[in-house]
Amino acid sequence: MFGFHDAVQLQAAILIHNAFIADRNFVLGNAQVADLPIIYCNDGFCELTGYSRAELVQKHCSCDFLCGERTNEFSAREVKEALRGQEEKHVEILYYKKDGKIKSITIILAF
Repeated sequence: MFGFHDAVQLQAAILIHNAFIADRNFVLGNAQVADLPIIYCNDGFCELTGYSRAELVQKHCSCDFLCGERTNEFSAREVKEALRGQEEKHVEILYYKKDGKIKSITIILAF
């Protein structure tokens, strides 16, 4: 039965979610598949990049398709290496939106 204590725990979980996750733009990749495809992205990430969820799902979760002429190769390599090494890393990188506009982002890779 769902009691008062359960309701308090649920409310706490919702508050934590809203404080730490709701304002983040993110993708989730499937680490059990060799090419690490995106299996989910939130609405914020779609807005940030200009791509629809359908366009993003199954692309590599390193988001290398967002790299362009002014993207630092070292930063792009850092993202891929962090994914291979499964370590948390913060990377500043220039990505290109679908419309070609440049967007500077800080990526936090977490496992």
